[in-house]
Amino acid sequence: MLFEKRRLIGLALVAALGGGVVACDSSKQEEAATENAAAEDEATGEEGAAKDEAQAQAEPEEIPLEKLPFHATGPVAKIDGKEVGADTFNDMVRQRASRLPERVPAQMLDMLKAQTVDLAIDHYLVESTLEEANVVATKEDVDKLFNEFRERFPNEAMFNGYLQQMGLNQEMVRENMARDARLEKYLESKYGLEVPAEDVETYYNEHTERFTRPDEVRARHILIKVERGADDEAVATARAKAQEILELAKAEGADFEALAREHSEGPTAPRGGDLGFFGKGRMVPEFSEVAFGMEPNQVSDLVRTQFGFHIIQLVEKRDAAVATLDEVKDDIEVELRHELRVRLFQRFLTELREGATVEKLADNIRVNQEMAASADEMPPGMPQLNLPGQVAPQQGQKAPAAGAGRQLKLDPSLQPGAK
Repeated sequence: MLFEKRRLIGLALVAALGGGVVACDSSKQEEAATENAAAEDEATGEEGAAKDEAQAQAEPEEIPLEKLPFHATGPVAKIDGKEVGADTFNDMVRQRASRLPERVPAQMLDMLKAQTVDLAIDHYLVESTLEEANVVATKEDVDKLFNEFRERFPNEAMFNGYLQQMGLNQEMVRENMARDARLEKYLESKYGLEVPAEDVETYYNEHTERFTRPDEVRARHILIKVERGADDEAVATARAKAQEILELAKAEGADFEALAREHSEGPTAPRGGDLGFFGKGRMVPEFSEVAFGMEPNQVSDLVRTQFGFHIIQLVEKRDAAVATLDEVKDDIEVELRHELRVRLFQRFLTELREGATVEKLADNIRVNQEMAASADEMPPGMPQLNLPGQVAPQQGQKAPAAGAGRQLKLDPSLQPGAK
């Protein structure tokens, strides 16, 4: 798929609803979580993935109020005379606190406190509006959004690693998705979310370069691992094992797929070592160079990478091509609908704010002075925190190459940057 079916978890909708994810340079966090999970997946295999899943399902540890950067002792605001309670506010603070350093500049604490009050107010405005309109999300609605979000990750271990990074479990994500689904239904009924066909065609014509697929190959591989820091004896043992399998793979009539299932020590073993289609930059250089120099059905000699010894079978080659409008129109519509949804949400929030009488109760919020640092103590890499309703910046994000969504998920042990 050319575009991610981006749900607004961690972005405008969930941030404003006070859910588990608050926008905080989410693209970098997701990238870091994915890289960490990839390395762990390679190191631990199925047992590690199962452990990740169990941890992701567990309830995150609750931070005591006195350990938070600030907390509410009573309602933080009144909206048209009705109170915005402390519990909602403190839950939002806990989600932010899990990603803050031990010391935070006093000015930053004041900014965070003001932002969180605004988030709590937005949460109240949106939730009360949806309740009055009797908007309900079905299990099917939630499952659809949850599955679309999970499919953004190459495997379950990476998905669970991201949840741990964000201080979430799957039940919390589903709760956020239910809010998303209710809000999307309301926006649809109030404003409409249809994307005109001519807008899709215009976008395609103006961004043709985004739909160009590079030269790609499809390959299978068998991996015999060599642990980091392994001594000469361990390397020799792994090489000898790989050499025996290589002789089987090159024998006449050999079933490479079956051999991969039986002998490979990489995450792709259950699917016969199949890596799907990939471009030259998607694998570590040693692997990519050999794969792109092969012909269909050819089996390589041993290929050494930092992960161990690989035996590669090339399955298919395909030349670079530009996807047609028919091939990508559904993906473009998803992207344009996402952008429309964000704009309409901003409009919706503005209308709610302008139509409400709001009184903020700052005296009911206590700041943890032990966390307050002076300006010259500003820690490096302080996370960027967005104002309520803003979309977190997606720095460096690019649309995947044409057809990327139809390839099998890559083996993380072969991706550049994996360790």
